[in-house]
Amino acid sequence: MKILLTSIATPSILRKKIMDMGKKNGLTQPCFEKMLDYTIDIFESNGLGTAYYGYHNIDHELEVTLGTLLVCGFVVGKKAFQNFQMMI
Repeated sequence: MKILLTSIATPSILRKKIMDMGKKNGLTQPCFEKMLDYTIDIFESNGLGTAYYGYHNIDHELEVTLGTLLVCGFVVGKKAFQNFQMMI
C-alpha cells in the first residue's frame, strides 16, 4: 500500500519534522527556525499555502526540504561511520 506524504502531512507536521531533522544534522542556531517560519509565511501570504492546488505549494517545498535533510543525515552518518571504522 502506497501512502502519499501530502495525504498525511500538514505544514505544521512537516515543520516539526524539519526542525527535528535539522537539529540532528547540527542546525541548532535560532536563525534556521526563523528562516523556516519566514518561508512558510511568504508562501502562505502569496497564495501558495495548502489551499493552492498547484505543484509548488508550501507542502511540496517543505517535503523537499525534509527529504534533503534526510539525505544529508544519511550521508553525514555514513561518513561518520566510515571514519569510525578507519579508527578501529
